Amino acid sequence: MPLVILAAGVGRRFGGQKQLTPVGKSGEYLMEFNMFEAWKAGIKSCWLIIRPGTQELWYDLQERWKGKMQVVLFEQPDALLPGTYSRKREKPWGTGHALLAIEAAARSPFLLINADDYYGSDAFKVLLQSEEDMALAAFQLQDTLSDSGGVNRGVCLTRGPYLSGIEEYTELAKSENEVMGKAQSGEWQRLSPNTLVSMNCWKFDPRIFGQLHKAIEEFAPRADTENEEILLPSLLQYGMIEEEWLIRVADCSGPWYGMTFAEDLEMVRAAIQAKQEENPLWK
Repeated sequence: MPLVILAAGVGRRFGGQKQLTPVGKSGEYLMEFNMFEAWKAGIKSCWLIIRPGTQELWYDLQERWKGKMQVVLFEQPDALLPGTYSRKREKPWGTGHALLAIEAAARSPFLLINADDYYGSDAFKVLLQSEEDMALAAFQLQDTLSDSGGVNRGVCLTRGPYLSGIEEYTELAKSENEVMGKAQSGEWQRLSPNTLVSMNCWKFDPRIFGQLHKAIEEFAPRADTENEEILLPSLLQYGMIEEEWLIRVADCSGPWYGMTFAEDLEMVRAAIQAKQEENPLWK
């Protein structure tokens, strides 16, 4: 089972390619600490989904992991659907569309994470232990906020232990003992700090690709809109409705660290380097 890492983003709010920003004592990227946690849990292969034409940027990481974990590079297509919809643009087409890069290679369940988040060891353990072929490691909202500004989060809607939907909230920020954010309706709402949110830490199986192609068909008529994207929650919503997918939701203890804004970097760097001081393996 490979660990698939979404590393093709452009980091507009961060102001650069945060997935390539050093945070460790020896210049390690944040994603490498997820790779370490996954390696400890038994994962031996990492698939990086990257922007077209950037392979040389990842050669050092591949060298660092030789003998421990195989790192394979996959370029996210710059066309909406190569050979069918030829529309291209500089900005990637979204987290859902990125899965096109691995479709031909993925023949069994895989784990999927962001390159610019750290999820802790618990996330990988619960995903690998899940009996279902699809699962989400979710985090409490209060543990995913930034002191540097409002953030966007996917709030988990559940039916028993299973996911029933994801509602996108924007501009989420602390407000005394609550969290305020803007719902999809445009209204400001209060959320409990322990509300479970998706930080894109998943276990998927190849069924996701059938829904991906349906989403591309639906998306094609509005593909000329610069900021429109094909996102993972929309693929999952289709699957849960049309195919009655069961996606188990696990509440993870974390810790979670992420870099939304440039101001988040020093906090993340300090936390990671503190863990390196505490745990000799992290060195």
